[in-house]
Amino acid sequence: MTTNSAASGDRKSPVLSPREAGQPFTYTPADRPKKRSSKGGKKGKREESDQPPCQPEVISCEVGSDGGVIETTCMDVVVHVPRNHSSGRGVQEVTVTVATDCPQETQGPQTAAVAPLVKVQLSEPENVEKTIVVDVQMDTRIKEEERNTTQIKCLRSSSPDSGFEQVDRQLYRMMPGNIIRLLLQGPGQENFIMVVAKTVKDYIWDTLERKVTFAVFGPWSLQKSMVPVLFYSCHGLRGLLAWYDSLRERMGSASQAEGHVQWGESYDMYVGKPQRLEVTASLKSSSWEVDEENKQTVITKGALKKRRSDKYGFVVTKKSGKKTDPFVITFKVKQEEKSKAFEFHVATPAGPPDSAPTSPRLKRRRRGTPQRRSSANLHPTAPSVINCQIVRAKLTRHRSQWYKLDYNQGQFIPVLTNQGVFGHSDKEEKEYWVGYTDGRVGFFPRDDVEIVESLHPEVCPTKDGLLRTLLEPCRHLKFNYSFIRKEIVNNLVKWPKFARQVGFNEADIEDIKVRHREDGKEQVTAMMEDLRQRIGEEKPELLMTVIDGLFRCGIPYKKVNCQELAQKILLDSLLYTVALSTHPSYLGLGAKLGYNIIHLMRINQQCKGVSSSEKACQPEYAVLQEWQAQKWSGKHQDPVDMLQWLHIVVQEMSEGNHSDHEFRHIQGVILFLLCYRRIPL
Repeated sequence: MTTNSAASGDRKSPVLSPREAGQPFTYTPADRPKKRSSKGGKKGKREESDQPPCQPEVISCEVGSDGGVIETTCMDVVVHVPRNHSSGRGVQEVTVTVATDCPQETQGPQTAAVAPLVKVQLSEPENVEKTIVVDVQMDTRIKEEERNTTQIKCLRSSSPDSGFEQVDRQLYRMMPGNIIRLLLQGPGQENFIMVVAKTVKDYIWDTLERKVTFAVFGPWSLQKSMVPVLFYSCHGLRGLLAWYDSLRERMGSASQAEGHVQWGESYDMYVGKPQRLEVTASLKSSSWEVDEENKQTVITKGALKKRRSDKYGFVVTKKSGKKTDPFVITFKVKQEEKSKAFEFHVATPAGPPDSAPTSPRLKRRRRGTPQRRSSANLHPTAPSVINCQIVRAKLTRHRSQWYKLDYNQGQFIPVLTNQGVFGHSDKEEKEYWVGYTDGRVGFFPRDDVEIVESLHPEVCPTKDGLLRTLLEPCRHLKFNYSFIRKEIVNNLVKWPKFARQVGFNEADIEDIKVRHREDGKEQVTAMMEDLRQRIGEEKPELLMTVIDGLFRCGIPYKKVNCQELAQKILLDSLLYTVALSTHPSYLGLGAKLGYNIIHLMRINQQCKGVSSSEKACQPEYAVLQEWQAQKWSGKHQDPVDMLQWLHIVVQEMSEGNHSDHEFRHIQGVILFLLCYRRIPL
């Protein structure tokens, strides 16, 4: 798949209107639709903003029979093209255009566009056989108390001039992260997609909250001539990219600015409209200056500096000869609400989205220590933790083991799970939580942090690559990524929500899901039969054995929490790493039980002469279930810990013989028992 993106440097499309691109969120009380001014009932003229326009983005790709994923620069629109989507098995050219200038018919007192206007153009729409999936991220959300009065609807049209028609409710759904997923059935040459919010109340903006994105632009290293700048926009990263382009133009030539001005950290928050937004800067030391209205004022440590709410950004410069320190920006939405504080590190910001480095970055390491590489999985459907708890570090910690986190005092740590993990030793017992900092997942002591009640981010920083980030740091469970990935993909038809959680591109099975929409047991069985006919006899019998075991145990499909199931499989192996590493006796017990199970299986095959792996592998069900229910002696011993170690031992024994179905079947049974043990029914 080749890509020609016109998103970063060649933005030469027509400029949008200032109201849509530059001033969709004024931070001042807006005029209600029915109210008039005192001058003859006419409205006063609104001031035009000098905010850079948010120009349309055009991405053109040639997609072959293998399918592919088309992503916009800001990741707000993602198009999934399934494998063998075209009847001619040829190359289809797909062009995606994203613009924030919405048609006037989608704007009104009771209607508002809540996402960019998306245009999907196909070169050969008549040859499309499988359903193309379009994901559109909204820039607003419905207030909790207004969910009964306001609805999100998806509109579609072949031409904006002919008007938009509402899409069947069964063809689109709300996904985690404020994402609308649309099945593009019966596509035409040009397909225009709109997402709008409609309410039964008099004014739509009384029921919505708009997302405001803050970001810092700055150089790689702070110099006298290069300064970091804070901006905010109501078009998310798309609006910030417009600021980024405008800033590069002010710097002079594009080549000169490209090597210095970089994209910094960004944060999202939701505020109601209309409201006023106050921004406060607090610097950790006296080595920074704030340049506002051509006046330079030194901000000392702990001092606060207010900025005018009608400005879109201010400049922070570094005094020469001083140490570079981060600065903290505090946002206040209302006086009665608590502040939201975010810390910006502008000395070494990351690159912009359209020029992000693709190769792993090597961290500085001590002499003699092994070299470590950090990588990220940028799959668009990677699982994400949407709502997570935030804690603040009370002291500075530097990890001494590979599974612990580094953090500084006052740093915010997103908590992926607050289920207590206990690390045991002869002297003390500590409770650990699983968190995310600096691109990695690990443990931190519960006593070293405090819970921040007023800070609830909408999107966790781990929304890309959570699966690989969770599993790769676990050296004791190095097999988990490949093994669990294969088992999950094999089960994706039975658990559609499960498939989305683990990052599988479900566009390949959308045609199956369309024919089997219901979640009943009969529909699931029909979907399994459909899958069996498609995959033939090449698939191993392990998949069917484990799924049949689930049905034999009488677990109703509707009672299985698919999202929790995915999190349990991904997190349980990580949660118990600390406890397991302190109990070396578990390794011997798990190995002994594993060898006993293998012995039972081989004796069963030799005595009965059974060739079917399903019938020959019956004894380990009873052994594992009895083992799981056994009351182990000891205060902190858990049968689930034993299952984890047994999983490791069986994998190590099967490394030399990958074609042995006995080992693979035992792994599936252990995985099944872990899921069954951890899911509340």
